[in-house]
Amino acid sequence: MARPQVVSLVIAALSLAEAALSVPGCADIESDPGGRRQVDRVGYAAAGGEAGVPAAEALESPIALDGGDAEVWTWQKKVTGTCSCGDDRANVLLRVNDTEVEAERRGERFSAVVPLDEGENRIVAHCRSADGTEYSSEAITFSQRLKHRPTARIRIFLTVNGILLAEATARDPWYFTNGFDAAYDWTDELGRWSMEHAFDLPDEIGPRLREALTNAGRGFDEDALVFHFLNNNDTGERFITRHGRAMEMVAAGMLLTLPGLPCIYTGQEVGAEFRPYRTRGPVSWDDRYNLRDYYKRLIRLRRQHPSLYSRQWEMLRVEPERQVLAYARYGGPEDAPVLVVLNFSREPIRAQVTLTERSACFARTSDPLDLLLDERVHIGRSGQSAIRVPIPGLSVRILVASKR
Repeated sequence: MARPQVVSLVIAALSLAEAALSVPGCADIESDPGGRRQVDRVGYAAAGGEAGVPAAEALESPIALDGGDAEVWTWQKKVTGTCSCGDDRANVLLRVNDTEVEAERRGERFSAVVPLDEGENRIVAHCRSADGTEYSSEAITFSQRLKHRPTARIRIFLTVNGILLAEATARDPWYFTNGFDAAYDWTDELGRWSMEHAFDLPDEIGPRLREALTNAGRGFDEDALVFHFLNNNDTGERFITRHGRAMEMVAAGMLLTLPGLPCIYTGQEVGAEFRPYRTRGPVSWDDRYNLRDYYKRLIRLRRQHPSLYSRQWEMLRVEPERQVLAYARYGGPEDAPVLVVLNFSREPIRAQVTLTERSACFARTSDPLDLLLDERVHIGRSGQSAIRVPIPGLSVRILVASKR
């Protein structure tokens, strides 16, 4: 009576092998002796062989690629994965269309930079275990969105005053002690903007910005230049899309009065709304938010006033602290200090700014000039070390000290 059971095992194994040969990722097993051994082993196990290993467990391959199908805008891409076939010395090959690339292994992890063609790029990883069995991963597909077109030859010249920018966080002092001039305004997590959630809650903008701009009070390396931005290729929807024109103008006033390197990303100066890697077609350069002249004025002020492009600054205490940010900028001995006050609320405020010994000149100032609006602003005294600065809702004061 045992023979019918054996026949049923063989039929089940062959049926499973046929099914495996018909699914994506197994198309080339039929011409691959190692692949046939893999299917035979899987079929037998699923039919109850190998001490009754469950079918789901037997079907799981020891090699897998990270991630999944994606659209890409590059001619080559790093691909990573895991291989646990039992032999850390086994070679891992990545087959990309008709090209094979050998991966670099570190334990069970592997990686390789693979070339990509126009259109669809199907990637499968292969490895061979110590007993000669070959395994293949499930395929992933990268859809190439670039197209080969004639390109221009661009010459780039760097002067002795060039900047070396690290694609790393400015919170790590290593980069500034090892030759880099500047690094990104990221958290300790690579690519994570320090102000990502600072503008989400109106009553938390002040504290969250202070935390981001001071590295939670720890400060930055004395040689650090922080690469500040509101938008880049990793920030998703544009700042103006998420927070509106008025908040964009206040945030831009901050961006271009902070120490460090300000970045105005593609189309930001005209309020262009798009999502990098997702929006198709060219960026619209129609200035429908009337921002271009505003950005021009901020840039011009930064160039004209040494205190605004120096590295020297001082965060100041201000009330109400949850909606307002205040800091002083300093230049050389002959340069007039600048006081920046930012109101992130919609209501007009008389902000109480507590001055330090260095910023005390503003307490002796008679109606300082607002550089942005080109008008005098009457400020009041509040005790011996504080002043009151009137500021409309969602607006910026850039005040230059003048002696009585």
